[in-house]
Amino acid sequence: MITKMTKMKIKKTLITILASLLPFSGALAKNYKIIVDKNMDMYSGASLLTSTYKAVTSIEDKVGDKIVEKTPKLNPFVRLSKIALNVPLGLYLTTWQHEYFGHGLRIREFGGDPKVTVNAPFFGGYTEFDTKELPDVARDPTKRLVVTTAGLEANLVLANTLQEEMLVKGYTPYEAILYILNKGHSSFYIYKTPNPSNRELFEKAAFSGHDIAKYLYKLNQKYNGDSNVKYEHLVAGAVFQILDPTIVKIMTHDIKKYLGGKEKFHLPKFMVGTDLYLMPIGPEYSIDFFLRKENRLFKLKFGYGFGGDKQFYRIGAGVDNLNLTKKTFIDVYLEGWKQENMGGLIKLGLERKISDNFSLVSDIGYKTEGFSLGRRFDKGGFCNFGIKINLDKKK
Repeated sequence: MITKMTKMKIKKTLITILASLLPFSGALAKNYKIIVDKNMDMYSGASLLTSTYKAVTSIEDKVGDKIVEKTPKLNPFVRLSKIALNVPLGLYLTTWQHEYFGHGLRIREFGGDPKVTVNAPFFGGYTEFDTKELPDVARDPTKRLVVTTAGLEANLVLANTLQEEMLVKGYTPYEAILYILNKGHSSFYIYKTPNPSNRELFEKAAFSGHDIAKYLYKLNQKYNGDSNVKYEHLVAGAVFQILDPTIVKIMTHDIKKYLGGKEKFHLPKFMVGTDLYLMPIGPEYSIDFFLRKENRLFKLKFGYGFGGDKQFYRIGAGVDNLNLTKKTFIDVYLEGWKQENMGGLIKLGLERKISDNFSLVSDIGYKTEGFSLGRRFDKGGFCNFGIKINLDKKK
């Protein structure tokens, strides 16, 4: 007998297989990476949705090039039209990452059966679960916060994964759109949150499922009415995040170059990234430093957070694309933190080239209890497997 959960897993597997075929649909994008794990985690969603987005926008490029070839005067109109089409597409995929691979993931990890609804672009979505099915999640403020913050956490996973790829390989204007939509999602969410000084509007938002209002409300519950986290702290974090240097470069420099005819962009070898993590124990302001050397990417992270009468600290360091052999590459990342407890994470990535165009990839790791972006809050191991496709003619 096939249980409801088994049917869900079959459905997820079929969706993954079908979506994974998109890169072979004649698209022109050069690089794809698709990874999956048993729960379809945030990193699986980031790889799957980014690859889908690349495939669709590449087909648009192919059609647009044919139009411009026949009628060159239409070039500015075609370029603006592609942006107009890709913003709603990016919003739609951003919402899927938020709902299915964010809120939905955490509910699945707790053993629930989430109902995910994603509406047409610009209209958002929502995720529901039966509180009777997961009474511990309904009663425990920390577990409820893990679910509440998961949507925006998933968007940051997609943005940061895409940013690292952009740093190494460069990017198109359409990838820049997807990056900005996911990176700025929590900032937008914060700005449209009612100020708690208007208690009636704020509580209405908190009880109707608004992520940020619910986050502040549940944090106060967790810390017995005194989380020491104010609305103004999140507004400051939203500004900190939206002033991310990659976004600033795209908005002040790349957009002019794109309208002038440029198609491909590159970030400087040294770059800084800024993030606001809405941890289930309190917010964290995180800053990342990146250094590209040939195809290697060196990373250094520092974070500071707070909640209740406690302060939290994080440090992380890693390097991607280290050569073991001519066909084998590894990524190494270590992270340590002082949160409610001392803890840390270790992650190893492996890529084995099968041919010039095709590789097998895997990430494996272990973490202790605590917040690390995109990973379960409790301790345990994690792993995923997938494929990497490189259609670039340069070998």
